[in-house]
Amino acid sequence: ICITVISSLNDQTETINLPSQSTTISNLKEFAVALLGIPPENRNELVKDGRPIVASESSTLALAGLKSGDVILVVSTTARATRPAAPAPAPLSSVGGGGGGLDFSSLLGNSNSGASARTTASRVAAGTG
Repeated sequence: ICITVISSLNDQTETINLPSQSTTISNLKEFAVALLGIPPENRNELVKDGRPIVASESSTLALAGLKSGDVILVVSTTARATRPAAPAPAPLSSVGGGGGGLDFSSLLGNSNSGASARTTASRVAAGTG
């Protein structure tokens, strides 16, 4: 059986001759991965006529319905197809007067007005103001 395999990663094409009665779907994947330069750790799916080949990995090419002249696309996705988790946010610090590390001085208007309010409050608390 003569099958053409195409890589979804690099559009490389190879035509291979295999015995249809003894070659399994798993064998075809292994040949295709090696010939097309696909990293073996990738997840590889065989697609024929726009549909995934759903036969078991141990099915022969003949049992899977493949015949000479078929064109098979090897759709390959990396082993890390999912996005990595976002890093945890940095813990809030108490730097800056307990504001969680945030600077609210621009909300007070004049930067000296906050200092004078603190000075006045300190004097009142001490009984000197």
